Amino acid sequence: MYTENDYKEILAKSAEWPKYSKAQAFDKILKFLTEKQYIPSQVSLNRAIKELGLRRVDGGSIQSDARAAKAAAQANFDAIVLEAQKSPLTPEELREFGSLSQRELSRRFFDENNDYFRLRYSKAMAEYGYREPQRFADEAQR
Repeated sequence: MYTENDYKEILAKSAEWPKYSKAQAFDKILKFLTEKQYIPSQVSLNRAIKELGLRRVDGGSIQSDARAAKAAAQANFDAIVLEAQKSPLTPEELREFGSLSQRELSRRFFDENNDYFRLRYSKAMAEYGYREPQRFADEAQR
């Protein structure tokens, strides 16, 4: 049997709860969760918030949370790009770039999940005259 303390731990750890946090809501949600005996988790907390129809006290919405998350991700990406462009190329990187086959270079340069490599290789193109890799037809379809 779960106790109020089990649910208090979840409320303390939750990033969502402060958006709904006020004294009456705290008591209401603890009572609800204790009565229902849901497994103490973020999912249970979200379900209880929805079932109780609690309103946010921070004035936000799901859309504003999504915008904030997108802005934070973009800021993080911009910081990584700046760092990748700012730091000087190392001799090891230049050796690695020179040792790659055309196919491997193309695969890594055009890989959507490898922005850091593309940024560093683009820096090598600008500073040392490396050539932009060709995009192989069979690679372009992936």
